[in-house]
Amino acid sequence: MVKISMKNHRITTAWDRIEPDASADERMLSAILEKNHSRPREKSFRVLLVSLALILAAVGITVSRMPKTYTAALENGDSIVYRKGSTGESSFDIGYAVSSRELTDPELDAVFPAGTEARSAIGLFRDETGELLRVEGTVKDAKIILARTGFPVNDVVLAGTAAPSTVSGIPVEAGYYVTDPNSRGEQTIIFFASFSIGNTDAYVECAGEKQNGDAVSQETSDLIYRIISEGGPDFSAVSY
Repeated sequence: MVKISMKNHRITTAWDRIEPDASADERMLSAILEKNHSRPREKSFRVLLVSLALILAAVGITVSRMPKTYTAALENGDSIVYRKGSTGESSFDIGYAVSSRELTDPELDAVFPAGTEARSAIGLFRDETGELLRVEGTVKDAKIILARTGFPVNDVVLAGTAAPSTVSGIPVEAGYYVTDPNSRGEQTIIFFASFSIGNTDAYVECAGEKQNGDAVSQETSDLIYRIISEGGPDFSAVSY
């Protein structure tokens, strides 16, 4: 019995020697806690990164889908803003007889802004009085339509444009639209604007390749500024 008791005492003493002290317990507990908490934190951080990436991607898609706004500065300090719009066809009826003919160079000088660009236009006249009602023509590559106030300017309806810009105190409603790609994937961008000056309503339109949008918007704006700064057309100088 004594031998067994001595053996048990030696086993108990040996176990006491390998049992950790208080500081070892704390270190072991800290290690366990750190291990238990490190994985959830790592997982949460990964979830946060994925969520942030998805948010940034969504914002990028939204921004990329927002139509571009073009702004062209004028020499007098004003600017014209073009926002994406659309056009639609319309029609108008005239309750009296009219005739048309090509305008001469002196007549072009009276209704179109001065310049050396190639110009041509067709005038629409009222048969009863011979007065000029409407002019449609081109200045270089730009399309210009002018009409007496109250007479339809265009058979195209403009839609989706923003609040008008102001050029020398005159409101100008401006916008643009882009055509569908052709067989070669090329697209045309068309800038348009309408405004009134004196007793005349005006519509201006310029087109070019989509990648040259900034240059085309500036060309459109410069032409609008020329028409306004010269005081508008003089329809009284042209008759049938």
